[in-house]
Amino acid sequence: MRFKTKIDWWFHPVALVCLGMPIAFAVAPEGFWGPRTHSDVAADILVWVVLGVLLVLGLLLAFSVYVDGYYELEDEQLRIRFGPLMNKRIPYRDITGMTQARNPLAGPAASLDRVAIEYSVGIVREIVLISPRGKQEFMRELSRRTAR
Repeated sequence: MRFKTKIDWWFHPVALVCLGMPIAFAVAPEGFWGPRTHSDVAADILVWVVLGVLLVLGLLLAFSVYVDGYYELEDEQLRIRFGPLMNKRIPYRDITGMTQARNPLAGPAASLDRVAIEYSVGIVREIVLISPRGKQEFMRELSRRTAR
């Protein structure tokens, strides 16, 4: 069973700014952002590099959320796919708990309506925050698959 990532309304303007700002700076006419007092080639190159990095990161984030963000309940494991940024597989036997959460910490989620999944990797306990569409159905099905 595959569940796409849920996207809250606030994420769209954030994505627009992440993609729009580097483009706006790149296409703005000379002097648009204020007068230049001198020409510094090194500073200009640095600005273009930073704009390029921001644009690439924005594109990665947008692709990860809008195109390739999902959570899949496979036969033996939960797969968390967030584009090229994350492709995690958690065996059901390692999942120790799950709760509803509204935690704003970073995770492969574009919504604050989240599920916190606790799991063990050896002796280390970890938590991943995800935001599946159809959260209640997702939680019911994951509970069924992790029942011991």
